[in-house]
Amino acid sequence: MENWVRIGDTITLYRDRTAACGFITSDGFSNSSCFFSPARTSEKSLPCIEDAVFEIHVFKNFTASSAYKLELATAGDDSLSSHSSGSEKTIARLKRQYETESKYNERLQQRSLGKVLKYGNIIELKHVKSNKYLRVEPDKIAPKNRDSLMVTVGDVDESSWFKILPRFKLQSEGENVHDGDQIILHNIKTKHSVHVEAHGEGITSPLEINASLKSDDGIGFQILHFARYREGTEHYDNLNGGEIVRLYNKEYEGYLTVETIEGVGNLPIPHLLASRDSKKSSNTLFVVEHEYNADGDLLDWQRPIRFRHLGTGYYLQVRPHEENELVVRKHTTVSMHEEHSGVMENFEVSLTPNHLSRKALFDVQPFYKFQADEGAIRLNSSFRLYSIFAEANLTCLQDTYDSYNNETAFQASSKNEGIRQKLALSSKANDEDTFVFVRVGAEAVDNMNNVVSVKRLFEEFCRSFKKGILPATTPINDGLRSLIFFVQNINPNKTDVDPLTVEEPVVANRQKTMKEQGLLEVLIEMLSCPHIKKSDGTKIIQMEEIESHKNKSFLFLFRLCYRLIKQIIRDNTSCRERLSHQYSVNFMISQLGYSLNAEDTLMELFRNNRYLLERTTEGHINAFIERIKKDGKEGGLMNFVRALTTCDGQGHSENQKRVCDLFLERNYTECIIKTRWNATKMCVEVDLESAKIFSIQTSSNFVPMLEFIDQAGDEEFEYYQFQIEM
Repeated sequence: MENWVRIGDTITLYRDRTAACGFITSDGFSNSSCFFSPARTSEKSLPCIEDAVFEIHVFKNFTASSAYKLELATAGDDSLSSHSSGSEKTIARLKRQYETESKYNERLQQRSLGKVLKYGNIIELKHVKSNKYLRVEPDKIAPKNRDSLMVTVGDVDESSWFKILPRFKLQSEGENVHDGDQIILHNIKTKHSVHVEAHGEGITSPLEINASLKSDDGIGFQILHFARYREGTEHYDNLNGGEIVRLYNKEYEGYLTVETIEGVGNLPIPHLLASRDSKKSSNTLFVVEHEYNADGDLLDWQRPIRFRHLGTGYYLQVRPHEENELVVRKHTTVSMHEEHSGVMENFEVSLTPNHLSRKALFDVQPFYKFQADEGAIRLNSSFRLYSIFAEANLTCLQDTYDSYNNETAFQASSKNEGIRQKLALSSKANDEDTFVFVRVGAEAVDNMNNVVSVKRLFEEFCRSFKKGILPATTPINDGLRSLIFFVQNINPNKTDVDPLTVEEPVVANRQKTMKEQGLLEVLIEMLSCPHIKKSDGTKIIQMEEIESHKNKSFLFLFRLCYRLIKQIIRDNTSCRERLSHQYSVNFMISQLGYSLNAEDTLMELFRNNRYLLERTTEGHINAFIERIKKDGKEGGLMNFVRALTTCDGQGHSENQKRVCDLFLERNYTECIIKTRWNATKMCVEVDLESAKIFSIQTSSNFVPMLEFIDQAGDEEFEYYQFQIEM
């Protein structure tokens, strides 16, 4: 087979120099900028190779698209109802032309698939992970090289057109482009070429990718096949390197997963999860890779593969128990079972960040011999996982991490609590240890990539604080804003929507993904960062000064944190329960009164949350009543107390008793607006200052109910209303 590059191929752009070797990469979600990520020379691989994969497209026509967008911008609104009759007709006509142009562009791409790429062709490069396009920003200067333009991945337009030029005079325009050729990506709109910033030898951190007018050594890149385009539907069931799958065990009706398990340490543990929702869990997603992950071609039975957990970014591995590494998990030691006499107790299944470790290599052994004759691994093929390092088979034990015995396992699964079976190694090839590959939908993958990408940005924010460094807030604010919009399915490009106030219906499966990936815990950790002490014993940010001008950016950031927490738990029982542990609740209560919007989030957490109400302590209730004593009779605070005493319209007797004790027996009577029957009228107590506004003069602090309703301030009336409901 000729080694030509074709339209529809997926490729990587590699740079092999004495000083540094690496790929053009972009996260595409939390950061749209492009970088040069160093790689090891011999293997040409990266820990997250999908950041470097692009698909070759023919260049599209944007004449009608540009005219339509320009007309909308000129009109100042994208709805036709507010336009004049002439403007409406113009926009309707341009919209039809735009839709026709889009359909033509799609047909052109389909007709061009498989055509050989030639030097001089104009193409677009689609970033496969984010579905965005490589582009040169004509109006943005590169951050580090001020005489260059910024290179990003984003929306497709004329800024995404690149002409393929040969790096050396060995080739010329009109000749076919071969796999491994040195090329130049020349942007048609800006006349700049994609370029890596100047650097010395032995780089270990990413460098800036920009667009430059220079013709120095920084403009050349090697075009390498990741996967070739294959025509026809017969290849649909074949698995490619870099594809995201679930591993399903039919015998135990469970999926291979990686999660932290309550009571078994704080590190994620590989195990088999059998529950009704395990097939939808984001923690069951794995990337299947060739031994060297820059190869995205078809997986076959004869070559070893690796399994990278998408959520943690770590690889499934087998290691001896006696090793004392970061990934050691002594608590995963398995016990011998009579049905698993072949279990090898000197090995355990764990995780490693090393994408080149031999311990993470597995042979996929077909269950049926005829499958091996097919060559390529297909979906729904039955197989066993054989560890090359341990020379043993992966096995699922009857022993579980749960407190259920075999007699109650079915009942536990039916309650959706799930059974977590331990993994081990066996010298035997057991039929019940057979797995099947299950392909994952594009929406689930996009949701996962979005959440994981931004979560890692937040984790870096926390690490900076722990080092005593105040990090930049702009990328964090952008990440928080994007997730607030994401969970409510709002277009992220909308600039007229306030993330602190917008309230659209939430998407339950996106809330679920955020919960499963530990985003709630990371947000609480971010909110606790100001309390971290520096070497001199002082806090990095004094909460009493959070509203000062110097802390303005952090105040907005923490408000966004609380807003995102509220959207994740809104109308979602499972997410509320996840956040209902004592540390998080106590911490958020401690932040009341600092203008962080903690009140709204706590109200959402307590509202109709029976799980939390049953675990509410007298200290929680006392904290809210103390706030009333300190800040006065605010309706929001009484609403909290009301929420603590009711759930789904029914009173919670234990909390009702606690509230009565605190209000009536422990000197909190001043926090109650009293009501009494005075001769022929129902009267309400007001303080002396408030009494001055009422038209009826009285020597006491009680005024008729109708007068109170008619003339009381909004805050006072709201407080009284919530008190009556309580």
